[in-house]
Amino acid sequence: MTFLVVLIALLIERFLNCSHLRNWHWYSFRERFIEKKLPNSSPYLQLALVWLPPAIVVGIVQLLLRGWLHESILFLFELAIVIYCIGPRNLWVDSTVKTPISDDASTLPEPAFLGHVFVQANSRVFGLIFWYAIFGPVAAVLYRTITMLALEPAEGNTCVYGALAKKVHAIIDWIPVRVFTFGFSLAGHFVRTLAVWRKQVKLPPENNEIILIDCGLAALGSEADVAMDKSAISLVDRVFVITLVVIALLSFVV
Repeated sequence: MTFLVVLIALLIERFLNCSHLRNWHWYSFRERFIEKKLPNSSPYLQLALVWLPPAIVVGIVQLLLRGWLHESILFLFELAIVIYCIGPRNLWVDSTVKTPISDDASTLPEPAFLGHVFVQANSRVFGLIFWYAIFGPVAAVLYRTITMLALEPAEGNTCVYGALAKKVHAIIDWIPVRVFTFGFSLAGHFVRTLAVWRKQVKLPPENNEIILIDCGLAALGSEADVAMDKSAISLVDRVFVITLVVIALLSFVV
């Protein structure tokens, strides 16, 4: 079931733009509400109250579906969760063509633009798929919500736990980033990328973006000089295909 969920979710995200169906305003409202009600409380408590309840609800629903209804209902539930949690903006539409780093992408240095694509590919898609494949929909919700708290805090929220959320997000991303960047070596220039990967694989969590950018650029090689957005997204696509193959093989073994 995991393979089918990931396959369908990636196909929908790759060829259809579902960003308009993902409404996370309720989550931003919770951020502001908890900060308003508990302005002087511990950042750890605020983070826990904002971050954990959605995943707990999903976990309860998953247990109820598994215990009482047909497995096809559980499949549709998990698929809906993964599709909802990917993004929230579509990687292929937003990150490559209309990068949010700058209003004018032409003013960006090429490595900065390409690096943005690799970082966003991990945070919007791969990191979530990685944790879902291992721990299911609860992990997908936990990953997306901590990513939003760390990278996209609610407007008007001073977010006293913002620094803590960034640390937690970096720790959670440590393993998927290394797996994702190893995939760059398989999908791009193997020897060059593997050399960079081996030098940087033990970097601490706060350096996740460094390994994403350096390994991504190494994997592209001379491709980075021509049609930079297309070459970067093509590399990402190849890594996702490899990911699907690996998940399929593991599904047969497990």
